Amino acid sequence: MRKFLTLMMLATTLLVACEPSNEEQPKATLKIMSEVEMSFTADGGEGVILYELSNYTGTTPISVECSAEWIVLLGVEADSVKFEVKRSVVEEPREAIITLSIEDLTESVKVKQAAAEPLKADVEFVAKVLNGSYYGTAYTPEIGSLFYQVILSDNGAPAELEFKPNSIYYYFGIFSDQTADESNPKVPNGVYFFDNTYSFQPGVFDDSFSAYYISNDTECNWQPFIDGRIEVSDNHIDAMVTLADGTVHHITYDGDLTLTYPKNSSLSGDYNFSMTDAYIEAWNYGDYYAAGGNNWLVYVYPDYEVGTGEGFWLDIIAHDYNEQSIAGEYICKESFETGVFFPGFTAAGIYYGSWYIDYEDFQPKGEKLAPLIDGSIKITDSEEGTAALSIEGIDDSGNKITCQITGNIDYYNFSDFE
Repeated sequence: MRKFLTLMMLATTLLVACEPSNEEQPKATLKIMSEVEMSFTADGGEGVILYELSNYTGTTPISVECSAEWIVLLGVEADSVKFEVKRSVVEEPREAIITLSIEDLTESVKVKQAAAEPLKADVEFVAKVLNGSYYGTAYTPEIGSLFYQVILSDNGAPAELEFKPNSIYYYFGIFSDQTADESNPKVPNGVYFFDNTYSFQPGVFDDSFSAYYISNDTECNWQPFIDGRIEVSDNHIDAMVTLADGTVHHITYDGDLTLTYPKNSSLSGDYNFSMTDAYIEAWNYGDYYAAGGNNWLVYVYPDYEVGTGEGFWLDIIAHDYNEQSIAGEYICKESFETGVFFPGFTAAGIYYGSWYIDYEDFQPKGEKLAPLIDGSIKITDSEEGTAALSIEGIDDSGNKITCQITGNIDYYNFSDFE
């Protein structure tokens, strides 16, 4: 009997040991181990959030979010989050929330920054003229931010990096996420902070494209910016920048925010004329643009002897590599391919592309100028040593320029110097 009871007790023990446990697995927890409210001076700096994730068995990584543009998230580690608070130029305190989350667990840290001391401007400048260009993503194809070159001055900019004598210019290279109407681009509203890290992110103006220029009768000097802030609202720009010499400039502008330059054309309407007995020089620079045909600069002078009067500069890419012919039909296009002539423009006081132009002794006189920014050109070879050109162009004021040209042509080969 004792043996039987012992067996029964053993069986009971085994049954009890095999029953499932009613104890629950510990719940996952997310806890901030550092301060839940962090304070920074106006100078900003780097901060670290320490956290502890316990009893988590999943594979989802920690998510960190902050909507404030003045806080930059630097990295997430297994137990910490690093971030940077940008230096403030805002004359009032500001605060933001950094949120850590994983699945249904969420914790947050408040970041506070003191107000900046009011800047006292050494120079107050009221801009009278706004010029500039919209380049879209031309400089940021991988990032996708949109680039606006904004120029504020007292006398206007004839073109980018062209300066009138005794004038002051402030260049701002602004990056935004707001798309412009390319036919009528305007400076986008927003607040932009100076950036010298080449981030090209929306909300900055970059020191690669931003500087202060001042000209006299003979030269133009410049200084880079080392800090600043721009605020753009409807028909108004307010900028505060610090130059490399430490001076603070306050720049304001009120008016139309359309980005444009003065028209280069001197024509007041459509112009139709002809040239007979013209003298044409065609300079071959080989396949300069790797487009599959020779690049030619074609100079059309009124005559061979004096070279005074109206004519053309043309910049074309021929259809082939023929060194003794530029025959073909060409369209105005800003791309490196055969069968195009480049539109006319100026940069740093130099003429590029294709132009209707006034000559004096074979040199541009400058009284009559008109860039060809659209249209077509047909060039035919006649007898040996002669050519005919039919030009139908449009200048930057919308004027039509048509011209029938016949004359002698000389070909020059500079392809060895490309």
